Amino acid sequence: MYILKEYTDENRWINHIVESIQKKVYLLKNDKSISFGLSGGNTPYPIYKNLFKIDIDWKNVNLISIDERFVSENSSYSNWIKIKESIGEKILSKINSDIKIDYYENDIKKSISIFQKKLPDKINISILGIGEDGHFASLFPNNTYLTETTPNVIKTEAPDYLDIKERISLSSRYIMGSDYIILVLRGENKKNTLNKLFDQDKNFKEFPAKILLEHKNLEIHYLNI
Repeated sequence: MYILKEYTDENRWINHIVESIQKKVYLLKNDKSISFGLSGGNTPYPIYKNLFKIDIDWKNVNLISIDERFVSENSSYSNWIKIKESIGEKILSKINSDIKIDYYENDIKKSISIFQKKLPDKINISILGIGEDGHFASLFPNNTYLTETTPNVIKTEAPDYLDIKERISLSSRYIMGSDYIILVLRGENKKNTLNKLFDQDKNFKEFPAKILLEHKNLEIHYLNI
């Protein structure tokens, strides 16, 4: 079951998403800790910059990297460094933990193994974007890992038109285990992406994000500017 909301004002888009997260935090108030799954990409960063508005005991919060290019955290290509910059030290200094994908040069298996051991049983709230090809996290079209039972963390490879081929991603199975998923899109070019998401002639192997429509608590927030 999903809810679709469309906006033409950036501030309303940001504020409504943050308010929605606040409501979900309230519904999760009996959980001892709350985990946020955070994806990279330019679209979610304005949301992360406004997370400080959420009324929450941050010392019980875990921030989890949803996917990463296989690069050092100091690389300009790192999702996590940009996520940290967006969230800011005001929050990062208070949280319980940041569960990120550590980089071990020439040893992607070690990076995956260590990251997987740090993950909680599930994510409470996942914030995701969608690429124009339908990928979410680092889960790309026409790959066997979209239909196979996989571990919580997998190695993937980006198509040639994207930078940094080697990626590490949470699996679709683990992401779909989130209590809530918030899908954020922005820009006129993403209107076509949104149409493909709801195109009944496409399956999730061709357009991976279609699997998200099967989630019981999915919200889609689209900013059409």
